[in-house]
Amino acid sequence: MDDFKDALRELAPAVAGLVVGAIVLAAIGAPFVWFQASQEAAAFNRFTTGPRATTWDALWVELRVEADR
Repeated sequence: MDDFKDALRELAPAVAGLVVGAIVLAAIGAPFVWFQASQEAAAFNRFTTGPRATTWDALWVELRVEADR
């Protein structure tokens, strides 16, 4: 049991480092993703009539504009 606890104590700093790294990457990447989605929603709203798309919609749905032929 002591060997298992020692192994966990050695592993804890590495796991903490990975968690902190993931949080930092998410904090840096989130504004870029949000900006891209806001631009997609704005472009969709420019070319369509009817319901307006929000940035939140653009994050989760692929907005498409299809031309009438």
